[in-house]
Amino acid sequence: MRRLPVATLLLIACAPQNVIPRGPPPVSSVMATVASQPSAAPPHARKDDAHDLLFGTDVADPYRYLETTGAETAQFVRDQTAYTDGWFARSAAFPNVKPLVAQLLSDTHAVYYAFQSAGTRWFAMKFAPAKRQVILVSLPQTDASLSFANNVKKVDRDTSPERVIVDPNVLDPSGETTIDFFVASHDGTKMAVSLSKKGTESGDVHIFDAVTGAETGDIVKGVNGGTAGGSVAWLKEGLLYTRYPRPGDRPKEDDGFFQQIYYRKLGDAEQADRYETGKDFPRIAETELATNKAGWALASVQRGDSGEYEHFVRAQGGKWSRAASYEDRVSKAKLGEDGYLYLLSLRNAPRGKLLRGRLGDSATHASEVIAEQNVTLDDFFPVPGGAYVIEGTGGPSRVRLFIGKRFSPILTDGVFSVREAVFTADRDLLIRTESFITPSRVVRYHTSLGRVADTPYSSRTSVDFRDVEVGSYTCSSKDGTKVPLTLLSLRGVTPSASTPALLTGYGGFGITVAPKFQPLYRLFLNRGGIVAIANLRGGGEFGETWHEAGRLTKKQNVFDDFEACARFLIKSGYTSEQKLGIWGRSNGGLLMGAALTQHPELYRAVVAQVGIYDSVRNELTPNGRFNTVEYGTVTNEPDFRALYGYSPYHQVKDHAHYPATFLTSGANDPRVAPFHTLKFTARLQSASSSGEPILMRIHDTGHGMGTPQNQRIVEMAEVYAFLFEMLGM
Repeated sequence: MRRLPVATLLLIACAPQNVIPRGPPPVSSVMATVASQPSAAPPHARKDDAHDLLFGTDVADPYRYLETTGAETAQFVRDQTAYTDGWFARSAAFPNVKPLVAQLLSDTHAVYYAFQSAGTRWFAMKFAPAKRQVILVSLPQTDASLSFANNVKKVDRDTSPERVIVDPNVLDPSGETTIDFFVASHDGTKMAVSLSKKGTESGDVHIFDAVTGAETGDIVKGVNGGTAGGSVAWLKEGLLYTRYPRPGDRPKEDDGFFQQIYYRKLGDAEQADRYETGKDFPRIAETELATNKAGWALASVQRGDSGEYEHFVRAQGGKWSRAASYEDRVSKAKLGEDGYLYLLSLRNAPRGKLLRGRLGDSATHASEVIAEQNVTLDDFFPVPGGAYVIEGTGGPSRVRLFIGKRFSPILTDGVFSVREAVFTADRDLLIRTESFITPSRVVRYHTSLGRVADTPYSSRTSVDFRDVEVGSYTCSSKDGTKVPLTLLSLRGVTPSASTPALLTGYGGFGITVAPKFQPLYRLFLNRGGIVAIANLRGGGEFGETWHEAGRLTKKQNVFDDFEACARFLIKSGYTSEQKLGIWGRSNGGLLMGAALTQHPELYRAVVAQVGIYDSVRNELTPNGRFNTVEYGTVTNEPDFRALYGYSPYHQVKDHAHYPATFLTSGANDPRVAPFHTLKFTARLQSASSSGEPILMRIHDTGHGMGTPQNQRIVEMAEVYAFLFEMLGM
């Protein structure tokens, strides 16, 4: 689904950003990387005659048997592991790159993110390089430097030192337990924390004392999952939570579907939990919950990964009513403390407009607060007479305050992204930003003073990007669409045809590829390379129109946009086909698969991680159904023609000269089934006549969330070593 779990916001601090919305479950952890003898020769995988007849098209699937668990699949993974181990054993780059990766990831000091304000404290996730997993901490509400502090509105603030609430590294010394999400009670005394293992995202919610960090003994089973995610929200004596079918409730194939909402009173057993609503939700519902201090509740129900929502409000007495239907095109709703519901509507406003209606009323009775602007309305925070707004300008962000029909700037200068923003207890705004050359910065906007102050929670790093130039360009896609492209290079470097370049993109699910600080890009830049980041259709950079132009039967536009960016780099003399590498993850992995099969002549090296490559059978996996609202379904002929037309696995051509390719996946991935990587690897190795390596690595992890720091170092060292070897760096 579109929203990213809080524990992933920092995830790809060293790789192309973004993760695919919730995806299919793993084939089996039997595919985890195993000890093996290095091999110099690519493995051979047998072919069978599996095929399907779809709308008169014979769809061959020679490696379908790799979708199943069993001895043959396990042996295939062992053989591929031996081959990949052998390649890296011979690599001159890998031994040198690994310590550099470890150093760069360790040189970035603590990063705080996923902030919440409750009671007199702030709470946040804390990434500390010395620890395998991120931890949950309680923070004092203080500013780093505020010379005008005497003028600040006096509120009840707890300024005692930082405290650890939950440390998964202590709970599980193996480093395999991670925090999926957390929600603080409104008074800041209790904490609901979802914990899962080995990247599965299958999390139970544990209740902790937010002062002492002690567990209370209350556990809500099976709240979070790799299909529809999960959510909780606090009420006075307990919490609302999303619940998947329990064993016996439905057929087994529905286990990851039909999410509903229940209520748990703290101290009660599960048998006493009360059904609230959800029996009429779609099979592929993805639900987010929220409550306010007055006891109202909000359920935002997304239809799969569509970005289309219904919104339901629960009155203080417990009655639920529909506030907005899918037809209302309300992409985000928030409970105001003033008795109103605030709605971000895309109806006749693809860049977004803000509406306000009374709690309990439907969206049809809401009035317009902020009309659609020439920028994208990404987020909002209602205040008396207006709202703070987070706006997108094609990738970068800005923050403004709208009061009395006028906008006032808060953070508007520079090329940066707003990674998150939250209200503090005294209605100030806490904002976390990043740019391509500066790490996470956390500031506080003091409403009463109209001024921004730094907090102690900005990240410090010795990874210096001050000598990096950021250039903005546009490329013309096949249909004439102008596609933004950002280039990073060291000052004084004059790119030429011999310059190594790394191009990355995403293009899907309405997710914006925004400025982000990537410490490991320094490795590429230090060796004279340039990094290019593309803002492709399918994302959210220019609102819903931009997204719609790259989804369903228009998905090929995304691949055309990426091709245009690659050709721009080559024709403009920034690099050449023999020096161009490309890299993408998840939906970006699908992009890599389509790029290398459609235009193999353009690229020297391809890194594709946790990607979807069999677009025809993806929807047959349990949560592939959630992706159909973005990609389409093979049960519909126009969708099938589009899917089959770009499906990387099916578009591999025998005897073609494919570039060097490194495919990685996680054995426990709940979002993209690892069989995609197995089948695509086998097909490429069988077909390619270039003699270039086609490597595969299956990690004993998931989609990336919860990957221990030590494992991430090894993974990224292999990625960069592969690129350096192939691009002659």
